[in-house]
Amino acid sequence: MIKRGVLYLLSVICLGLWWACISTTEPDSSFELEIGQFHDLEYPVIAPADDALTPDSVRSAYREDAARLTVRIMHEAGEEATTVVEIPEGLGNSLYAALIHIYQEEQLAAWDSVVNMYNIHTFANPELNTLLMSLDSTKQWTQRWWLGDTQTGNDTIDYLMSTYEMELYRHDINPPGLPDVVMLHSPQPLNLSGLAYWFALVDGVIWAEPNAWAGDGPEIIAQAGTDHWLLTYSLGWGDCPAGCIDRHFWLFKVSTIGEVTYLGSSGTPIPTGMIN
Repeated sequence: MIKRGVLYLLSVICLGLWWACISTTEPDSSFELEIGQFHDLEYPVIAPADDALTPDSVRSAYREDAARLTVRIMHEAGEEATTVVEIPEGLGNSLYAALIHIYQEEQLAAWDSVVNMYNIHTFANPELNTLLMSLDSTKQWTQRWWLGDTQTGNDTIDYLMSTYEMELYRHDINPPGLPDVVMLHSPQPLNLSGLAYWFALVDGVIWAEPNAWAGDGPEIIAQAGTDHWLLTYSLGWGDCPAGCIDRHFWLFKVSTIGEVTYLGSSGTPIPTGMIN
């Protein structure tokens, strides 16, 4: 018969070995995924705008707009972009320059409406920073996230977390029989659909997808020409949580040299006194 003290000692040793397995695993620095880049797209290259005197908050907002417009263009390109994570810098910079050129053209008739009165930016779809994942909590690597540690010992998970500087923002532990859900956050905008593709390949990830936004609201749409961007700003109203019923549009053309032309407005007249 094994004495109770011996059994206790064995249990402590086993627990210590289990803890060591999940807490001391170091990431494999030689591991790397073959994640491609997004290249094959023609777009107008806009001369940079001097944004030195532009407030930081304005630059940040238009940087986000440019990133979101870039990801939308990537998605429109189809299958090529489904596994790409990083946003093409050149395309994003071209769109940012176009947006800043419009912001700086205060003499335009529509400037007060799109910049000052209604402060129009892209609606928050697609999401650029927050990824949701459902996990099988029986997998050993997921225990590390339960402990709040981003290094899991799973090469693919650790590579993605490190390469894209992902932060473990939230971890919801559900009752037995239901999968755990984690929320990951990136400090820089990414094509999260592409990142979700790579996470979803890992054994233990039930699903992965960008955080979703419902409803509708102000919007900016970009269309590339051979030597210009066409940028449509719009304001929506009327039951926007279900999809705005009415919308007013302002159309701008930005040439490669940064010249801005206002092409007019259309849509439903804006109600008097409306504030975004």
